[in-house]
Amino acid sequence: MSLRQILLPTLSALMLMPGVALAQTIAPTPAPTQAPASAAVPLPAIANLLPIDTAGVVLLNTQAESWEALSRFGLFPKEMTFPELLYPVALGMNFYTDVQPWLGDQVAIAFLPAKPDQKSANRIVTLASVRDAAQIPKYLERLKTAKKKAAIEHQYKGITILEWQPENLSLLANRLPRAENR
Repeated sequence: MSLRQILLPTLSALMLMPGVALAQTIAPTPAPTQAPASAAVPLPAIANLLPIDTAGVVLLNTQAESWEALSRFGLFPKEMTFPELLYPVALGMNFYTDVQPWLGDQVAIAFLPAKPDQKSANRIVTLASVRDAAQIPKYLERLKTAKKKAAIEHQYKGITILEWQPENLSLLANRLPRAENR
């Protein structure tokens, strides 16, 4: 099953459900001279962590109730669980025991512009809101030991960013349910 076969129905369904997900671009725009009071939509807190030149952001609501409401459209096989499938976990880790206890209500997937001096155009970052920060160090230690390569650490606005080089995506493909030919 290709990524396109998963993402297109997912994003289409997310657009149908108000409050489940929000996709928006974050870029400087000229301020209107006078905007109606109802036109002001506050940006989520995650947006304040991203650079001003961020090309786009997809915000995902990780609350189970929202995903249960989304399942009424019948777009996904029953074996496909969300948001587990959308949030990367290392082999030997479990979303429900290792990630969900500390995960907040939103996960953001941001598309950053490539810098001219970089070879790779892959500038996708994942940000997550945190419900219980005390559990993060334990999770990060398990993640670091589960990865084959060491993380490259960067600092941005006082936040440590861990970067891993991409691994074999066939591992993800093996987790996805197969669609039968019709």
